[in-house]
This record gives sequence, structure tokens and C-alpha cells, in this order.
Amino acid sequence: MTGKKTKPVATAKISKDINSSNKEGDVAKKQLNSYTIRSRNSTAKHKFISTHGGGLVVNYQTGTTNWLKRLGNITIAGIVQDKADLDDPGKLVVEIGFGGGDVLVSQALSRPLDLFIGIEVYPTGIARVLKKIKDNNMTNVSLIQHDALEALRDMFEDDILDEIRVLFPDPWPKKKHHKRRLLKEDFVRTMVAKLKKGGVMHLATDWQEYAEEIMDVLTTIEKDKLIKNLFEGYADGRQMSRPITKFEQKGLNEGRQIYEFLFVKL
Repeated sequence: MTGKKTKPVATAKISKDINSSNKEGDVAKKQLNSYTIRSRNSTAKHKFISTHGGGLVVNYQTGTTNWLKRLGNITIAGIVQDKADLDDPGKLVVEIGFGGGDVLVSQALSRPLDLFIGIEVYPTGIARVLKKIKDNNMTNVSLIQHDALEALRDMFEDDILDEIRVLFPDPWPKKKHHKRRLLKEDFVRTMVAKLKKGGVMHLATDWQEYAEEIMDVLTTIEKDKLIKNLFEGYADGRQMSRPITKFEQKGLNEGRQIYEFLFVKL
């Protein structure tokens, strides 16, 4: 997502201590999200999700990754044990904040042996992708409607993902809102932890100042010998055969450059 959007994408929560006025004088914690949920016109979308989401929308849960074994017809090495000896097991791919789902769906259609899991907080995005899944009779896409930091942290083991991507998260361009940005060091380190060795992290933004901040974060983590940049600086050209997203196109229309990052876990 880009620019002056009113509906930023999923995900992480940042804790901010504020003075509480309670009698004990305790310090309360206020959760500052990198997204804003609006309920306008959402009733129909929630009803659609409730009606059609069975088996496709996974509820947030903690303490187990058994839910992965029940998804679709896809075989992921190390997850579906009785088929883990296939010569070419499917890959496990997570996309965070998929918006309208254009990239998620097109990638899943072009890679039917891989399992794609999309994490999104907005019912609009969930409902749109559900319709596309139904229209295309897809069996290799599942969705999680929840805060991405919590979902990624609690629902996936470390060293399990082949790919993880965050494309055009909200840049929160006003300086006072920079603290709301998703791709802070703690969250990026969580993404790295969930990647298996050789797994790829793909990020993209059209906001130059945000791109510089992301690169600083990635460079810091790279110095710890956890990841390696597959390019010298930003990735060359458009990575991954994918459709141009709505917010990517908006950035291009407004004359902004696209900055992509492609890092591999060591």
C-alpha cells in the first residue's frame, strides 16, 4: 500500500507506555496498530466470510501448527509426514497484507503444487480472495484474518517457510506516524525466524524514505549473518512474475519509484 491511503494493510502491534490515571498510578499499555479497522459496510462481507470461509479461513490459534496438516491437497515437506518423500514437495509461502489478493491468487494459480497462506485483517480483502478461490476451484490457498505479528509468531514454527512476502505495506508517510510502520526490526526478525534455511523474503514499497528505513533494518540483520541480500542494494526490476497491485500502480501513476528487496536466509 502506498501514499495517503485510508485503509493500511495488516499487521504488527507496537506497545506504547502511557501514564494511567488509576488510583494505584500504574502504567497502562496502549496498543498502537499499524492498521485501522473500520466497520463501515462490513456486515455483508462478514456474512460472506462466515458462509464461504469454512475450511479456507483458519482461525487464529496458539500452541500448535497442526492446522497446517489439514489444509487442502498440498504436500509440504516435513508437515504431511506420509507424503514427505515426494521428489518435489510443495513449498509453503506466506503473504502478509495481501489486500485485494491479486498477487496471492495469481501466484497460487501458477504454482498449484505449492501452498499459499495469506494473512490479512480486513474483511474486504478476505471476502474478495474467498470469491476468487471459489471461482477458480483453488485448493492451495488458505487465509488467516488476524493481526499478522500474532499470527506469524504463534501459528508457525521457526524454520518452516520457503517464502514470505510483504508487498507495499502502508508507508505511514507523516513523521508522527512512522512508529506505526510494519517493517520494523522486531517484526522483520520474526519473519526471518520463520523462514527455513535458503528461504526467501520479498519486500516492496514505492515510498523512498520507507525503502531506506527497510534497507537499514535488513542491513542490520544481515550483519548478524542471518540473511543475505541477493542483489547489491535494491533488487533489479520487478521480482517474481506477478500482476501490478492497486497500490503499486497508484505509486507509479504518481511518479514514484518501486523499491524491492530480495533476501535469503542463511
